[in-house]
Amino acid sequence: MTQEQYQNGIQDLSFVTKTVKLSDLVFKYEGLVHDLSLQEYQALKSSIIKNGVQIPIEINDKNEVLDGNHRAKIAKEIGFKHIEARVHIFSDELREKIFAIDMNLKRRHLNDFQKAELFIDRDRFETELARQRSQSNLKVGDKLPTVSHDTTGETGRTRDKIAKESGLSPSTYSRAKKIVEYGDQPTIERLRSGRSKIGKEHNKLMSKIRQQELRDKSRTILEPDLGFGIDNLQLIHGDFREKCKTIPDNSIDIIFTDPPYALEYLSLYRDLGELAMRVLKDGSSLITYVGHHVVSEVIGYLRQAGLEYVWLIAIKQSGPKAKIFKNNIHVNWKPLLWFSKGSRAENKGNVINDLIESESPPDKSLHEWAQSTVEAKYLIKYLTVEGQTVLDPFMGSGTTVIAAMNLGRKFIGIEIDENRFNVARGRIAEKIEMLKNNNDAATTSADSSLITIKKEK
Repeated sequence: MTQEQYQNGIQDLSFVTKTVKLSDLVFKYEGLVHDLSLQEYQALKSSIIKNGVQIPIEINDKNEVLDGNHRAKIAKEIGFKHIEARVHIFSDELREKIFAIDMNLKRRHLNDFQKAELFIDRDRFETELARQRSQSNLKVGDKLPTVSHDTTGETGRTRDKIAKESGLSPSTYSRAKKIVEYGDQPTIERLRSGRSKIGKEHNKLMSKIRQQELRDKSRTILEPDLGFGIDNLQLIHGDFREKCKTIPDNSIDIIFTDPPYALEYLSLYRDLGELAMRVLKDGSSLITYVGHHVVSEVIGYLRQAGLEYVWLIAIKQSGPKAKIFKNNIHVNWKPLLWFSKGSRAENKGNVINDLIESESPPDKSLHEWAQSTVEAKYLIKYLTVEGQTVLDPFMGSGTTVIAAMNLGRKFIGIEIDENRFNVARGRIAEKIEMLKNNNDAATTSADSSLITIKKEK
């Protein structure tokens, strides 16, 4: 701790050392600093039993402990009656708290999150001190100043300065601050104990916040008080095996979907094949993601349903590679199976590439199995025309519906999981909101395609 930091924390650098009764101590600020781990506590206890308390504790003139809570408690626990203490006098409680934090930062080996927590508290106390100083300089009739955590000078310290003092990067400090503000207690405890990392927990938190925003937005979509509905868009919550019974035969122009890959769900591909044979128009396509480990089985199911195999399309992604430990293989691509109902319809001169460079990595913040919109948009664009109908019976968080909306296609989406269903609705609500704000006629997008918003009477 520097001389400047020390002076920021106390009223006077002078102190008095004296022996105090352990029974007279008040542990007022023990919640301000982190508990020792059991291992650390036992090591400190063994040291005190062997050598006594070697470093005086820090207290104020009211015998309130500012630093040395654990030393004092252990001394009392093993039967000591007195302990040596340095007594400090402060002008106010905020300075006491800053001093307690600085002593804790100076003495203890802390992980990144523990450091960030202490600096967040320290910045809050310093900001309040700055506000008090500003108010004390006001004259009668002056306007009360606004104090921000993001300003410089007396009114606060910038994020970068705090990060530098704490030894953390600015982004790490900001992420930790977001977790402190919005994270739940189990998350905070994992980080304090070192069982998780700030980056990992921040990503999870941002995903939760984003999903909640979309769930909130989902309550507005197609609600009467919003004043509009959407032509050609159906979102259905439930099991596709039941909900698809209402879809007329020979009414769908393409199925683009991503069923779950786990072996326990493998039979769903059989149901998907039977659905495709019934609802697809003759010559129309089924495009489905599939796990590498079950490609042959899924091809068998879809052929048994009566569909015709067209091709296997590779989705190339960079970034982290999954590893198939059984076969000792790093996976660099994802397979998309392409089947058709009967002979495939003429493609009007469009040549389909069987290697698609996708976004890497796909955004998994809304759904852990989410795919990029790149491949959905590419294949829907070249295998259908504007106004035709896209079906996704495993809608997830709505990747396919966004691609379909951007291309001016009709869409039917079904999702069994209520949370993912509401996230998809929220994404669509955002899209509608954007369209309303941009143009009352609700024109968009990629190929100047139209998304129709019907005004309700």
